[in-house]
Amino acid sequence: MNPLSLALIATLTAAPLAAWADANPDFDDDAKPILRMQPGLLQYVEHTFDVKDVGTAKFPGDDERRPAPPYIFRARPLGSHGPYNLRLLIQPGSAVCAAI
Repeated sequence: MNPLSLALIATLTAAPLAAWADANPDFDDDAKPILRMQPGLLQYVEHTFDVKDVGTAKFPGDDERRPAPPYIFRARPLGSHGPYNLRLLIQPGSAVCAAI
């Protein structure tokens, strides 16, 4: 096999891995916009929890669309060094329901 063929095979083999990168929600890209909808909620989460960057979604994304909420992110109390044993469920909601 010539080097060009090997490069093409390597590229095609790696392509599904690149598509998989957006299958799960990212805390910064997907969760923070939802948290910003409620006054003070993002600040509370950032000052209270150490949150893993990548979570899970009820409907994972693919090449055509982003993952859909609700999202679940693993977290632990800020400053702790233990396991990420807390789960943060993040989903859009109305401001009226969140205030009640």
